[in-house]
Amino acid sequence: MREWEVKDMKEKLQRRKAVRNTAKYLYGFKPNHEQDALIHDSGFKLLFYNGYKGTEILGVGGQKSHRIGCSFKKCPKKIAKDIEKRLLPDYKRDFINYRAEKAALEEKRAHHRQLMEALAHEALGEIKAHHGGHVKHNVYVRGANATITITENYREGYDAKISLDFGQALKLIKYLKNEGILVEEIEEEKPHYRRNKRRR
Repeated sequence: MREWEVKDMKEKLQRRKAVRNTAKYLYGFKPNHEQDALIHDSGFKLLFYNGYKGTEILGVGGQKSHRIGCSFKKCPKKIAKDIEKRLLPDYKRDFINYRAEKAALEEKRAHHRQLMEALAHEALGEIKAHHGGHVKHNVYVRGANATITITENYREGYDAKISLDFGQALKLIKYLKNEGILVEEIEEEKPHYRRNKRRR
């Protein structure tokens, strides 16, 4: 074996030993040797890692990664104390807050999806997913005299784009006026200020 292969094997065995033995002193964490990690039933995951700066332990799955430098040669009880004192407080707080925000966002997206499905059902159209910066859903309707696209926007509302012939456009404008949806906007008059002439 080459020298670097021997080194990698030694580091791997050392990581696995540290993972296995440290799990005994961290309540709720179980070793996962495929990932060289300690995983909690609540979803917390601690990766044991050999980086260019040395050996580190990373808390992942939150808004950002949390890490501490820690020698895997230390006794497992001391490694567990380092994790509890230096890593877990900030990592757990970030992890829980991020999961709560993510769950709220997923619930919000599911609600929007239901509303879009209701619009599609009413318009006898179909929903198409648009993949841009994030996934948005469009309701697309194509009729004999009109094409309608309804898109959810960033203001938690909807943008409607309708392609009509001239006659249909007039009918739509009249309908929107009668329903009070299309109302003329009256601009407020801005006060006029007289400029004082400079005296010579």
